[in-house]
Amino acid sequence: MDNDYSFDYKKHYSLIQKISRGEVVLFTGAGFSLTSQVRGKNILSTEELVNKIISELLEYEEETATRIKKNDFRKICQLAINKVTEEVFRDFLVKNFSYV
Repeated sequence: MDNDYSFDYKKHYSLIQKISRGEVVLFTGAGFSLTSQVRGKNILSTEELVNKIISELLEYEEETATRIKKNDFRKICQLAINKVTEEVFRDFLVKNFSYV
């Protein structure tokens, strides 16, 4: 069976119009952006973000960091917010994702 994946403007005109009007949402799975780059920088994975939160905001030693990493992402974020305030945490996220 030969699959033809070529783009046919006439056949896909309706889709093109919907995309141009912002009526299409792309649903992707987990890991879709892994190894992706924006403006020459890698997008942080959840693990990389957790490591940055622990080292830069929580400033935990390695033994404590290893124990903290066993928590879910939401709890790690809440620990950081409790330590540095919501505004500082938001600024941290903006700094780390402003290039995206």
